[in-house]
Amino acid sequence: MSNGVPRRLLMNRAARLESAKHWLPTYEGRDVVKGYRKWYGVSTVCAIIELRQLGVKIDEQRLIQATCSIPRNSGLFIERLAKAFRVVSHPYYRKLAHGISRSRDRRLLAFYESK
Repeated sequence: MSNGVPRRLLMNRAARLESAKHWLPTYEGRDVVKGYRKWYGVSTVCAIIELRQLGVKIDEQRLIQATCSIPRNSGLFIERLAKAFRVVSHPYYRKLAHGISRSRDRRLLAFYESK
């Protein structure tokens, strides 16, 4: 059933990772994160995480910057924030996060641990 939407835009993470193994060698652009994000229709954070899973070296600072640039009023931000507090509330993570004072850093820790 085709509704005019490219299949790559409807893929889940496992399918994208499998497809990206073949897409990466053919990519000729300057910024692989931007290319991946636009080709597969995912967020910058998602693109960075998935490209790292495929073995692409991406600077840690770029992930932090992308995570912090999520609009504060978006549903995605609210969802991640809720997930972060659920994860940090676990006793193991509470000990890890005890020294982290800024909420952004807590969210980032929880985001990493949820993957």
